[in-house]
Amino acid sequence: MITAATDRLQRTAFLCAALGAFAFVVLRAFLVPVTHDEAMTFFLFVETKDFLPFHGGWDAGNHVLCTGLGWLAWKLAGFQLWALRLPSVLTFLLYAAYAWRWGLKLRTPLVRWCLWAALLGMPFLLDFFSLFRGYGLSMAFWSMALYE
Repeated sequence: MITAATDRLQRTAFLCAALGAFAFVVLRAFLVPVTHDEAMTFFLFVETKDFLPFHGGWDAGNHVLCTGLGWLAWKLAGFQLWALRLPSVLTFLLYAAYAWRWGLKLRTPLVRWCLWAALLGMPFLLDFFSLFRGYGLSMAFWSMALYE
């Protein structure tokens, strides 16, 4: 049985873990140098505005929603790498919210915390949220779609 104090402690611990993972994502978004895929996506699709399906080139780097949001951030904030990465970084917040919801489906606290640790602590997965690629958005929206 979960008491109010246990529930509050669990929420606080999860929030701290999610904020730690978010800080990791933000730091990586600022500190990791531009990758080849990000540069090619910018020069082929964002800068030319040719990212809509059947309008732009046929390239796996064109994740249409990510490219469109990156184009919008580029227009608003200028030529900054963090601006291109901002949509992926912010999508982590949605991902963390649905990680919380998925964990609440599990009754055993140990199993719940193992799930949360796996979802919030995988460095390769967190890289998706710190780069100008569509995979972070995909994971967040996929987690949301499966839950709903």
